[in-house]
Amino acid sequence: MLARLHYKRGYWLFPLMILMMLLDGVLASTLQVLLSTQNYVIVPHLLLMTVTLFSFYATDEPVVIYAGIIGFLYDSYFIGYYGVYLCVFMVVAYLTRLISPFFSQNVLFATLIVILGMAVADGAVYLFYQFNGMTSMTWIQFMVQRMWPTLLFNTVLFFFIYNPLKFINNWIHYRA
Repeated sequence: MLARLHYKRGYWLFPLMILMMLLDGVLASTLQVLLSTQNYVIVPHLLLMTVTLFSFYATDEPVVIYAGIIGFLYDSYFIGYYGVYLCVFMVVAYLTRLISPFFSQNVLFATLIVILGMAVADGAVYLFYQFNGMTSMTWIQFMVQRMWPTLLFNTVLFFFIYNPLKFINNWIHYRA
């Protein structure tokens, strides 16, 4: 898979993912007062949107491998349990890669795939915490207090970052 890096600017993808990971942390800490209340919690997913979008549009690059590496870094930087986001990011990237040939590559389907990827990722992380006894939140509480507000916020955020990410994707893959 790594041997198929035939595009000249492909090395920009991994630093972009690191930047998005850091922006996730900055956005979460900066907007914590606005995004989290007693009734709901909103988690920004810029990195997950980037992984999903590049998995959707780019079929010949090692996004799944990059997702695993960045997932490990995400785990060590934010979580403390190694392997949670490593697996989640890789599974979301792989599933996106599997289903992307069945969809037209436009903003509507990209948004749908990104929302689906965020739902799968958040659900998988919740199930991990639930099975390990690290949360007392029920599935309904999780859906109402975390999942829906997070999906709504990130969908709005996605419309702001879609064009820059699409431009970067085109810049990486199409030589002038």
